[in-house]
Amino acid sequence: MAKIKTFISVSASQRVTNNIARVSDRLAAICDGYNWVPPENLLVTVNFVGEVLDREAAEFCQHIKKATTQFSPFELSFCGVDCFPDAERPRTIWMGVDEGSEQLMNMNRELTKVIQDWGFNKEKNAFLPHVTLGKLRRGGTWNDTLLEKLHRLRKHDSGFCTVDKIVINSSHLDRGGPTYTPMATLRLDN
Repeated sequence: MAKIKTFISVSASQRVTNNIARVSDRLAAICDGYNWVPPENLLVTVNFVGEVLDREAAEFCQHIKKATTQFSPFELSFCGVDCFPDAERPRTIWMGVDEGSEQLMNMNRELTKVIQDWGFNKEKNAFLPHVTLGKLRRGGTWNDTLLEKLHRLRKHDSGFCTVDKIVINSSHLDRGGPTYTPMATLRLDN
């Protein structure tokens, strides 16, 4: 039995994703100490599930589909670049969600219940809606130019779009980084 590393996400429109990718490209041009996320992987992870057995994947997707019937399409805007753990030690650089964060937090709460019923994601980490732009490489470092640019991007607006679906993804890691493959795309029809 194979295990499938699984997570649930929402994506921005192509226009907004392109705007976010331009910010990421500008940061990558001034600091090569990070693994920068490629445009096709710029998304908001709503829930990290864990490893689902391949034989249970279809049933798991059906349970998530039932849980999503309570959600309606909503507006999502991306604004402000920030860092984990903080701006002085930027190990992970991300862009925040402004409008739509409340809906994403509600979605995270409700889907966490379903996921935990399946025995996954027992951790209760605080959820902060964001798109990861880059993560510090092992042995990598940031520079003063990057820190200055991050400060200037704290209020950067990358636009808004309507979210009308969520995606259950599998993630496969190889030498080139992670590859995400949709297992199910669920429309928000309410």
